[in-house]
Amino acid sequence: MDKLLVVGCGSIGERHIRCLGSCEEVQVTPCDPRAERLQQMQDLYGTQPGPSDYAEADLDEFDAVLICTPSDQHIPQSQRAVEHNCHVFVEKPMSVNMEGVDELIDSAAQRDLVLQVGYTLRHHPLLQRANELIERGAIGTVYMADIHCGAYIADARPEYAGLYWAHRATGGGVLYNASHELDLIQWFLGPVAEVSCMAEHFKLDVDADVDDGAVLAMRTESGALVNMFCNDIQRNYKRGGQIIGAEGTVEYSYDESRVSLYDAGTRKWTHEQRQYERDDFYINQMRNFCAAIRRQQQPAVTGEDGRLALATALAGYKSAAEKRFVSIKEIL
Repeated sequence: MDKLLVVGCGSIGERHIRCLGSCEEVQVTPCDPRAERLQQMQDLYGTQPGPSDYAEADLDEFDAVLICTPSDQHIPQSQRAVEHNCHVFVEKPMSVNMEGVDELIDSAAQRDLVLQVGYTLRHHPLLQRANELIERGAIGTVYMADIHCGAYIADARPEYAGLYWAHRATGGGVLYNASHELDLIQWFLGPVAEVSCMAEHFKLDVDADVDDGAVLAMRTESGALVNMFCNDIQRNYKRGGQIIGAEGTVEYSYDESRVSLYDAGTRKWTHEQRQYERDDFYINQMRNFCAAIRRQQQPAVTGEDGRLALATALAGYKSAAEKRFVSIKEIL
């Protein structure tokens, strides 16, 4: 029986607790300063009674810790877990700057602990299919990609203005939010080398330095060119992209739950489509983490993957502020 402590019982922490119910041989304990949330987790999901103060929690009682707090708290809280020899699952992005990121990765590696980052798109079966097509050369050498994601945050989170979302210092901003896509790009195409970004604060009820729309142009280390369009203000949810190669195109639509392949040889499209519930990907993610800490699987998203996604987001913000291309090496 693996004992897991979930730190932070907001929407994502509750989702992970719910989805851990699909994992075998786990005992889940919530940690949250709000007594009513701790009681709700017990009543809804049958968790153990949990501590209110993470700093005082006895981590020697646990095998793994899930960090589901605002992004500026991730690194010190993760580091504390590692120092108590706990495996760590940390939500995205890993932080709001690079301070302590390398040290956390090194500390986990030295203790042979799993450090997994919460980029859920890698756990979507159709996106896994898209990645497989690219990796096996179904479209030949990849030249370009066009990635987009847009949704109106107030539809999903009406209370967003009272959350971490409202402040850059705690992880608010479209690039932190859309770092799922930045991770996806690097999963499909390899590490990003340089970034140009324009970002704006258009309308959301947040601090003036919290951007809610951005357009990025990137070059990967392999030489592929990538366009990314992301926002938190689009009234119709839209998420997808196309990856263009010498021998065809892979196209995916998250909202339509579809992946398509255009074969230049046959000049035909083939489509795969299957409907999923949103929790399905989070269940896959939690099952992967539980299997990883048992040494049955590799974590789908490593600390190094999270480091690169964060560095790319930070390069985007630096580019927008300084109005120039920014090399990832400047951030790392």
